[in-house]
Amino acid sequence: MYGPAPPRPKKTNFRRSRAGCEPCRSIKKKCDEGKPTCQRCETKGTVCSYGSAPFQFRDANFWAAQKVKQVRGDRAHIASPQLIQNSFPLNESPGATGREVADPLLESQLQARQSAPNQEPTQMSYVKKTQWTVGKTDKQTFGYRALQPSPRLFGGSREELYMTHFASHVCDILPPSLEAVSTAAKGKSVLQNAAMAIGAANLANLQGSYTRHQSTGPQLWIPDPRHRLDALNYAGKALSLARRGQLIGVDVLVSAHLLLSFVELELGTFDGLHRYLSSLDDLIYQTRDKLLDCEKGQDLLVAAVHARTTQRYIVGPWSTSTAPSEKENFWLGLERQVLSDSASFQKAGSDAYLLIQRIRLITTMQHNRTSPSPVMEALIKQLLPLIAPNLVSHHGEQPSELSLTQAHEQSLAELRHLARMVSVLKPTSDFLSQPDHLAEPEAIRLESYEHAMHAADYAFFQILCDETIVQSLAQPPNSCTLATDGQAAHWLQVLMSIARGLDIAKCAHRNMYRRGICSMLFLAGLLCRDIGVFDLLEEVLDKILARGSGWEDVTFPTLLARPMIQVVRDQLKLERVILLASTMTQDFDKSCTIVSNRLSQVLLVHGIEANGKLFDDAVPLGDG
Repeated sequence: MYGPAPPRPKKTNFRRSRAGCEPCRSIKKKCDEGKPTCQRCETKGTVCSYGSAPFQFRDANFWAAQKVKQVRGDRAHIASPQLIQNSFPLNESPGATGREVADPLLESQLQARQSAPNQEPTQMSYVKKTQWTVGKTDKQTFGYRALQPSPRLFGGSREELYMTHFASHVCDILPPSLEAVSTAAKGKSVLQNAAMAIGAANLANLQGSYTRHQSTGPQLWIPDPRHRLDALNYAGKALSLARRGQLIGVDVLVSAHLLLSFVELELGTFDGLHRYLSSLDDLIYQTRDKLLDCEKGQDLLVAAVHARTTQRYIVGPWSTSTAPSEKENFWLGLERQVLSDSASFQKAGSDAYLLIQRIRLITTMQHNRTSPSPVMEALIKQLLPLIAPNLVSHHGEQPSELSLTQAHEQSLAELRHLARMVSVLKPTSDFLSQPDHLAEPEAIRLESYEHAMHAADYAFFQILCDETIVQSLAQPPNSCTLATDGQAAHWLQVLMSIARGLDIAKCAHRNMYRRGICSMLFLAGLLCRDIGVFDLLEEVLDKILARGSGWEDVTFPTLLARPMIQVVRDQLKLERVILLASTMTQDFDKSCTIVSNRLSQVLLVHGIEANGKLFDDAVPLGDG
């Protein structure tokens, strides 16, 4: 009668451990502890991360061992503070294809800070009722001592890790003139949190990896979850402090915008990056008088111009206007006066490539008027708001043939104007100023990596501005003069020789905030229809992948680019002209193909056959 009660039946199939993921523990929900992503996090689309177990659920022996290890580490820190300060765990557990940190980068930091002095300053008066002086600069000096952590300011090692990583690694690859940001950061918790956010975001990518959540799905780049969550938390704290602070100066707000924009770039949230750039444009334009009254106001303005140049080829502005507004004229004037010659070539290359993309899109829209197809419709729908937003109809009507012709002629005129405007700039290297006598060796090695990338920018711009190539975009290969007969072929060989002479270790880490050599080779090879360029590109990618790097610049994933290169090479072997190509991750409608094969990622391609006929393909992409 009073025997033991029967065992209580198990109501769920969840495991009864206490080691669930952090998102499930934060909302006090059971976790199935699936790795790398539990079922609940995969359903909600949240980042699933497994930290250490709560104190009350830790194994006593494991906890004691960790404490002993920590005490020994503290003793080593006291015995050799200089060694610990310069060797923190940048890459404790990198993914198979994640970015890593190379020691030569830190060794070359001193050389980057000993570059040429500033040029003579020039007078400007773009700000009403204010005369101020600012000079061009190629320096990459970063006075980051103001951002060094102090024991009294931070109580934990994670903050010190992110701040030290920002100071020793991130500052070394940021655009020049960003030292003004660190000066404004003295004693400002807003910028301290913003700096830790970008340090955490950079570490998240350095220790990220490619992961396939489903057996049939494509590989996706997954940053390290813990560092990514910390980056979001620190960015949120910086924004919260900026909103609550009533006495924050304009210089601090501008610096916070600059740092947080690079956080968005690291995290790949390009919509957020576009919002930061737009907000920064408005903030500086509206408060330019107050900013110039600050101690480092002019330096911050130079930093903002260089940051916009770095980021504009990713998110915009993607449109040009024949009648720019007063604000646009303000920024154009600043760019002409402030940007160094090397930065000007980088910006000009971005503008020229945008114009070529617009010409290709307009040509595709003209083809779609005569012979519509689902592939062309999908490409136009994807790219039109980004490349030619002025052609988007608010009533769903297609642009007329006259408007397309006018837009095509205007783009060609803008490209010619851009070439004339940049022709007055001096090449970044002396050997580039004599193209007729320039030998084309197997590899061109310059005195520094920065000079080599600047020379690559110059050669890339010369290829983009070759009007023979641009005019041949809408013609089949057999009916026009190929690029191999013009100056573009010469500059293409120069670009390839520069690529062969680059230090691949630095390519994998110094090109995060600029256009990398892989992007240049891919775009130039596609434009010149040269299969040999893609052979070289695969060699470069193999070397970068061998170093464990998943990205060469923020727009060029090394592993995911391999199948794209193979598809483009196959199209060029068929003597096709590729006008537009874009990835599509969603399945087509049944009337358009593909859905029966259950392909999760395809490449949409539109172009011209060798016989002059149009072609449309939806090519499946593998994993590389």
